[in-house]
Amino acid sequence: MLPPSLLQRDPILLGLLKNKTNQVACVRYLPSTPLLRNTLEIATNTARLQDWISDRSRERDGQPFAIRLLGKNDIIYMSKPEHFKQVLRQQSSNFNKGPTIHEVYSDFMGEGVLLTNGDRWKYHRRVLTNLFSARALREHMAPVIQRNVQVLTEALYRVIDANELVDFYKLMHKFTFETFTEIGFGRKLGSLASPDTHPFEVAFDEAHRISGHRFTAPVWLWKLKRVLNVGTERRLRDAMAVIDKFLMRTIVGAMERHQHGDRSAKRDIVSIILDTMETSGQRITPGDIRDIVFAGMIAGRDTTADALSWLMHTLHNNPRVARKLRKEILAALPQFAESESYVPSIFHFTSVKLMVCCL
Repeated sequence: MLPPSLLQRDPILLGLLKNKTNQVACVRYLPSTPLLRNTLEIATNTARLQDWISDRSRERDGQPFAIRLLGKNDIIYMSKPEHFKQVLRQQSSNFNKGPTIHEVYSDFMGEGVLLTNGDRWKYHRRVLTNLFSARALREHMAPVIQRNVQVLTEALYRVIDANELVDFYKLMHKFTFETFTEIGFGRKLGSLASPDTHPFEVAFDEAHRISGHRFTAPVWLWKLKRVLNVGTERRLRDAMAVIDKFLMRTIVGAMERHQHGDRSAKRDIVSIILDTMETSGQRITPGDIRDIVFAGMIAGRDTTADALSWLMHTLHNNPRVARKLRKEILAALPQFAESESYVPSIFHFTSVKLMVCCL
């Protein structure tokens, strides 16, 4: 999902969500043919799907619309923040994650908050909400972010000195992946300062991409490939083996250290979960920890990278705003002009009102 700042201009695929009556109320369908429905139209616009969705949404003044696909569930598209608020917060109990999205993504996401419903969803959501409290952000996450921002800054200076082009979108994804991996699991990948990509990140991107492509592939085809362990499904299985080996080794190691009373100053979300469970007297399995932390990583990595990339894109297209923002930052944080290595805490930016508005 894209950041909330984009919701007013670009419609987002909500996913195969239906209310409990299994009907789509007050949502108009796009015109379609009797047999293929909207399948051919989607197929011919695959390369520009986001633009196509945006065009259809603007034609309808941002009102939700639905499409029918051959052999697939109907899909609802939304673009207005108030509609997302209704579905995701105010009426979330009426929009459970259905069996289709669970079947498509569970091999990758497990049984985390992004795919579950009911009590399990409430439990995972409560744990994640407590983890991302202001205190946890100050004590653990902010220092990790600051260190990785410094590494990112050095990488950008190297590009400038060499007069090279940089794929900023890819760089932002490396930055957020490195950051969320350290925040979640206490592991430093070191790929942000390297031209190479860590095998864990390669496997993550591969598994994420293949799982997403299941939506567009015939169900019988990808299920057959999964049974036969061939093609993309074999690559997905191989990628998940790399991911689970990395995650479970980290989690089991943290649990063993915790059982032996090791309470080092170095903190990560896995350690915080273990401390919380011990205090409350609840039991938790390595699989539960994996699903909780991995869900937070999936939810945060792409959304943050997309938001940062889009911010830089819009500032590039609006140099007047960029100059004004730079002036306000230097006025509020003059250390920027004094040291290239200065990295403020995110809490320092609360005084930079234009930055808050831009984000």
